[in-house]
Amino acid sequence: MKKLTAILLAALLVFTLAACSGDGGSRDQNQTPSGEDTQQSGGDQQAAPEKDTLYVAINADVQNLDPYLTSSATDNLVNYEMYDGLVKMSPQNEAKPWIATEWDISDDGLTYTFKLRDDVVFYNGEKLTSDDVVFSAERAFQSAYMASTFALYCESANAPDDYTVELHLRQPYAPFISLLDTAFVIHSRKAWEDAGSDEAFLEHPIGTGPYQFVEHKLGESVTLKANPDHFAIVPAVPNVVYKVITDPSTISVALETGEIDLAGYGSAVPAANLALLEQNESLNIQYKDSVTTAYITMNTEVAPFDNKLVRQAVSYAVDKQFLIDVAEDGHGTVATAMTNSLIFGHPEKLKGQPFDMEKAKSLLAEAGYPDGAGLGRHELKVMEGKSQAAAQAVQNNLVQLGMDVGIQVMEKNAYLADVLSGGYTIAYLSITLGSDAAMYSQIFTTPNINGLNSARVSDAEIDQLFADAETTTDTAARIAGYEKVFERLEDECYYAPLYYPQNAYITNKRIVLGDLYPSGLYVYQITLAK
Repeated sequence: MKKLTAILLAALLVFTLAACSGDGGSRDQNQTPSGEDTQQSGGDQQAAPEKDTLYVAINADVQNLDPYLTSSATDNLVNYEMYDGLVKMSPQNEAKPWIATEWDISDDGLTYTFKLRDDVVFYNGEKLTSDDVVFSAERAFQSAYMASTFALYCESANAPDDYTVELHLRQPYAPFISLLDTAFVIHSRKAWEDAGSDEAFLEHPIGTGPYQFVEHKLGESVTLKANPDHFAIVPAVPNVVYKVITDPSTISVALETGEIDLAGYGSAVPAANLALLEQNESLNIQYKDSVTTAYITMNTEVAPFDNKLVRQAVSYAVDKQFLIDVAEDGHGTVATAMTNSLIFGHPEKLKGQPFDMEKAKSLLAEAGYPDGAGLGRHELKVMEGKSQAAAQAVQNNLVQLGMDVGIQVMEKNAYLADVLSGGYTIAYLSITLGSDAAMYSQIFTTPNINGLNSARVSDAEIDQLFADAETTTDTAARIAGYEKVFERLEDECYYAPLYYPQNAYITNKRIVLGDLYPSGLYVYQITLAK
């Protein structure tokens, strides 16, 4: 199976819920984008806005403007403005037609047949056809990044005609339709063949999305412009500039001076600054419950974290509410698992490991490390930025437990390379995987070691429990399956879930964000107040 790489995100834009659950029979979804799906600038509400450029803060430079060559959250903030997929998930986690106007699922759940729009055009003027979808599937099958989630379940694609595509699954997978929203975008076969290489294509990537690429200044910015030929959307703001600002405090200053219009989407503002920004009458702050989880990952292949009791001790030792206060200015909820109540399949009965230092010390002693004796020195790895404050609080708790723990602050891309390859013992991070518990198999199952499974979990029972829950389309059976798997995961404590942050979006008062999803927003939805 393909190995997965990181999707670590303040906002990864994964909106997933099984669109087709039930008895497993054939389902014909005859839908086309309705008026509420189509957004237009101009008219009475958006008449000739003076502002023609939106400046958005991102906390790291873009690496690859192609979802098949990256799993970086920052990269995909830009990518999902430039590329379209077959379907699009709504803020209510319902699958809506997009490039596909309708779809049908075979009785055995193995073949998905999509009818395509005939009016979709790539930036190079080429019409999108089913051959481009087949080509994109072929690229996804070779991807070691986010698209490899698609390839885990889909084994082949064919085109009966120019506007019909069949995708064939290895086995039934209940959330497959929702997976298509983020793990499968459509590329032009001709554009790739004309470019001749990944490198050449990435110099001027071509998609069908609401925005199209203009330029990338290394370490500085990425600029997009509105696509006038999009089949459903004409963005209200003609241009978008993503500005790289790695220092969170500098982001706050840039908001107040008007250098940027939007932060909190691909960037993070320190909690200490949020209260001050809330007092600024020229700014708005909106909070949205998220499907993001902040957590500690421990390398289960190395001592002492190969010991379940040590992992449990670490989780009990962390004051999670204090982390929310320090890192999020109180905007968050204590985690009981890697999933939360916004995610289909999350068992509400889960309790997790509440803050209990005495219990943590008792577990550590039971593991053979009384007062931390014999644990050795460990560096808690954390990426630069907002997470450093939370990591310092975690460090303080672990020192109280008796551990000798330092902090190693790393640049984002170097950090991800270390953590995902197993080059660490303990690290602090957050993740957004969507709104279906099936997606969380990516961090717990054996095939995903060297990918999202940063704890390097290899547990045959967990692998099987996830597989059983994924392959049935019976909703009640899926819920029961996830309850069983997450109860076991709670006991094993492969990760130490900390809290579920609220997403904070800070804008100037001219910016109207539109729909906010539990895991992010689309810039093309933004409009301007008069």
